[in-house]
Amino acid sequence: MEEKDTFGKFLRKKREECGLTQKEMAQRLFVTESAVSKWERGISYPDISLVSQICSVLMISEHELITASEDMEQKKLEKQAASYQNMIRGYSITMLVIYGITLLTCFIANLATEHRLSWFFIVGAGILTAFCLLSLPLYLKKYKAAVTLGSFWLSILLLLLVCAVYTGGGWFFVALWSVTLGFSVVFLPFILPNLPLPVSLCRHKALLCIAADTILLFILLASALHYSGNMEDYFTIACPTAVAGLIYVWGLLAIIRYLNIHPYFRTAAALGFSGIYNLFINSILHMIIDRKPFVLQPCDFRFWSDEYINGNTTMILFIICILLAVAFSVGGIMISVKRRGTEPWERNE
Repeated sequence: MEEKDTFGKFLRKKREECGLTQKEMAQRLFVTESAVSKWERGISYPDISLVSQICSVLMISEHELITASEDMEQKKLEKQAASYQNMIRGYSITMLVIYGITLLTCFIANLATEHRLSWFFIVGAGILTAFCLLSLPLYLKKYKAAVTLGSFWLSILLLLLVCAVYTGGGWFFVALWSVTLGFSVVFLPFILPNLPLPVSLCRHKALLCIAADTILLFILLASALHYSGNMEDYFTIACPTAVAGLIYVWGLLAIIRYLNIHPYFRTAAALGFSGIYNLFINSILHMIIDRKPFVLQPCDFRFWSDEYINGNTTMILFIICILLAVAFSVGGIMISVKRRGTEPWERNE
């Protein structure tokens, strides 16, 4: 009986807070006024099928109706959500006002000083870039990350294009491929997992990322050399140098991702490859760039002058990598032997 009284008092309180009479509430619920009166006097409970309608009419949650008490935690969350929405709305309006004032000021200043619009377009493109990064996500409901990233990339390219036109420079394509390569290196590993790739490619996302970066790098080199007028060096110096640098990246990818051996042996292989690569790479680059015969850098730990310091340092790194590779190999062998020793016992059991 006490529970019914509590429920009735709560129902009456909420009805009065909504400014409804028993008759008006009954009409909205399609029940008799007498039924509402019985609920509030603790004589009976409403039918379970009316719970959702009662909550809608009284603007309360089902939890509040069933427990006949205020859901303070839910109200606190709703208050925080409303406060957050107000803050976001205030931020959005403030940023739009700042964008507008900046554009208007620069528009007037550009016309006043040059009697035409020139650098104003740079400011406009810069404002667009800031909008895409700082404000656009607030207006998006779906695919926020992808749309924001794509818009930010396009706005940066537009800004660079406007700057290139304003300065009369032909460097735009160098900047375009530089920015695109940077975006690819930083963001592509996060974008690929969310793309609907064929099943055959799902296991090769790292390979796809590095392949895309490699292609963009060669395009960037061609664009830069074409702009500088040194295109004849593309196949003789630029590409071989890039290949020499990429060997390490592709080698580590092959070892870490596709070498199907124990992790200890895989780590040993990566360390050994790193040591050997570090030992030979400077000599290879000298051969490509300076057109010198392949010769390892001089190494003598008794001397640390300019002639020997690079060779000594390279040799120390090589020895450290090889020793670590040997250590991991020994660890892998010990684990393998231990596992083989326990397998017969496990089969007997």
